[in-house]
Amino acid sequence: MIEYLKQKISPRFIKFLCVGSINTLLNYVVFYVLLKLGADYRISGAIGFLSGAVCGFFLNRKITFNSTVNINKGLIKYLLVQVFCLCVHITVITIATEIFNSPKELSQVFGIAVTTFLNYFMIKKLVFKEKK
Repeated sequence: MIEYLKQKISPRFIKFLCVGSINTLLNYVVFYVLLKLGADYRISGAIGFLSGAVCGFFLNRKITFNSTVNINKGLIKYLLVQVFCLCVHITVITIATEIFNSPKELSQVFGIAVTTFLNYFMIKKLVFKEKK
């Protein structure tokens, strides 16, 4: 099983997950603090998500993809992907909270889980694509 996973999971995806752990921690801390300060959970979720996104661009550019993509062009593309993923994220946390009656504090976890894979594949193909 371990050998199978090693063959199917790329080292780049593992780096992405490690960088994502940092982004996720930042995301959740910002979300939680804003929520406890009285902000709406959707606003808190959006700000948390975007704080992780900006951090993610620079860490993924250097660590995950070892990319030389132009910062201005790359960051714009990256943020466009993040805005799309943010829409998905907000939809997920809203459904989790409003339809499935999930605690608001837990809804962010569901949003993060869904957008992790979506983010990886979109930034790999659209932002940090390898030149052939």
